[in-house]
Amino acid sequence: MPPVDVITITLLHPLQSTPIQSWTFDQETQVSIGRSTDNHVVLYSAVVSRHHVELCYENSVWEVVSLGANGTYMDNQRVTRSPLKDGSVFRLARSGPNLLVNIPSTSSTPVGRSIAPSSRSARSSSSPSVPLSIQGLSVSQPQSASSDAFALASERISKILENEETAVVSGELLFDTHTGQPLKAINSKGAYQILKLLGRGQMGQTHLVWRSGQTFVMKQLQDKWDHNPQVAAAFQTQFRSLQSLQHPGIPQVIDVLELDGQQTVVMEMVYGQNLAELVATKGRISQAEAIALTLEVCDVLEELHNAPSPIVHGDLHPRHLLRRQALRSGQEMVLIDFGLSRWHGWKAGLPCASQGYVAPELASQRPTAASDMYSLGVALAFLLTGQEPKNFYGTPENGSRFQPETMQGLEATAIVGLIQDMTNPNPASRPPASAIAQMLRQII
Repeated sequence: MPPVDVITITLLHPLQSTPIQSWTFDQETQVSIGRSTDNHVVLYSAVVSRHHVELCYENSVWEVVSLGANGTYMDNQRVTRSPLKDGSVFRLARSGPNLLVNIPSTSSTPVGRSIAPSSRSARSSSSPSVPLSIQGLSVSQPQSASSDAFALASERISKILENEETAVVSGELLFDTHTGQPLKAINSKGAYQILKLLGRGQMGQTHLVWRSGQTFVMKQLQDKWDHNPQVAAAFQTQFRSLQSLQHPGIPQVIDVLELDGQQTVVMEMVYGQNLAELVATKGRISQAEAIALTLEVCDVLEELHNAPSPIVHGDLHPRHLLRRQALRSGQEMVLIDFGLSRWHGWKAGLPCASQGYVAPELASQRPTAASDMYSLGVALAFLLTGQEPKNFYGTPENGSRFQPETMQGLEATAIVGLIQDMTNPNPASRPPASAIAQMLRQII
């Protein structure tokens, strides 16, 4: 058999068409792409099938073969099998990720890509426009990096951190721009250096921490909860359940342990803009963009609700929905702030800062998966209107029900009915995440 032509597959940003991540194959004659983890290229997206497409090399030609139920598109035309050439772009489903194919005339590695070997003869690289990995941000200086490039990257890290919830003093740098090491630490806990307080809430506090060249988020229970055996056990159960999940829409749990007598979880640091900030700066967003973001959140909730030990977030709010600065496996949306999840049942009716997004049953009982769907429906209304939900609640005479029919300027009336279903006062009448995703795809 003649040598296989090298093929590079690049995931493109959905709006800017800039490269996000690349995979290069130089030994495979068949490359599979889909949501399932046994694919060569794994893309987490609500519209991508478990095994969506295969790229096949036959008679010195690469072809794309569509397998997914939602179809594969080239030049806005649905294809079942089509030859590929250098520069071809195909899309998974009508609203799914776009993939660029490069088939160079020689088998040399494309210039300008940082490619590291991985399993299944694939070599994966992040876009050159993203100077550092955003997940579990590494700031140790690579051996091959120039001091100028590393200094620029370190300066970017400090700038990002200055924009977190708790502002640092103007001009303060957290990292040395030459060595990449922290300039100072507030404290240390175990192997972790505490760099900065990110937030403090009813249940605990969150810090930015450093260990072995990486930054993480550390969450710890407050003393009054930490000494409650039921709460401490629930804390351990929740985060160990999260640790077993590998989904790009869920921050990776690095460690669950006890430090200095406190229940502690160490998680991936995710950088980006939450949806509350997005609407505050941009105003209402288009229906197409709102649906695309909501589809990704549905995919995350489906993963949580159908886990071996089901997890309910219980405080789903636009500020807890983050858009990654750099996509991970094609996923943009991340659900954060599990530290305040109310599914533990610590206390029914626990005061919550997310009034207006909270399902009515939480006043008297612990949340269920249906409670998350209620909150997602209100969050979708917020994205479409740019208005807080208090503007759309009825009077006590009609049960104070959420009334999406009063929203103005929507592009599709069908979305009103969907939000009505999602915010039904009866939890049993709310559709699950998979059904909501299916209805959203029909509206697109």
